[in-house]
Amino acid sequence: MMRLVVPALALSMTLAACSETPAPRGAVDRLAPKLAEAHYSYRFSGCTNSMSLSEQKKLQAFLHGLRLTPDDVLIVTLPKGKDTAGDRQRYRTMASLLAVAPAQKRFLGAQDFRSDCSSAQSVGSIRVVRTLAVQADCSLGTRPNGCVSAQNLATMIATPSDAFLPPQTAPGRTGLSRKTGDQG
Repeated sequence: MMRLVVPALALSMTLAACSETPAPRGAVDRLAPKLAEAHYSYRFSGCTNSMSLSEQKKLQAFLHGLRLTPDDVLIVTLPKGKDTAGDRQRYRTMASLLAVAPAQKRFLGAQDFRSDCSSAQSVGSIRVVRTLAVQADCSLGTRPNGCVSAQNLATMIATPSDAFLPPQTAPGRTGLSRKTGDQG
């Protein structure tokens, strides 16, 4: 009888380890941002480093309609130009067009292998992200540890974007190196 009990006990302990309950979540782990996003696609004139006046006006109207604040973030994807000098000029073109927007700006350059530019490749995108609020995830079925504290923290955060975005880097820092136009 003892020979049967020991293996049965070992088997039950092994199976119990497989159904381990998840570790309790703390207050900070429960915080999540409530975001609003908008997207805009823009086009450079063919493989040039300039943008048509009508395209510039559409971009400005889009941004003006959003009523941007310093807490908003613009994530700008830059399409490749003919060469790295063209990439840098495209960055300068977009930076000057977006200079009036009070939002934070993050520029992303193409990182793939260089190929001949075509007008189909001259399309970039702007993603606008606004953190509206901070919410505490206290959904049913989760353990209550930290839920009340998370709700209190979410209520106390005055500027929600500060909690979920990296700090703004030095002025003029874009992620593109001035020398090569590549990510730096």
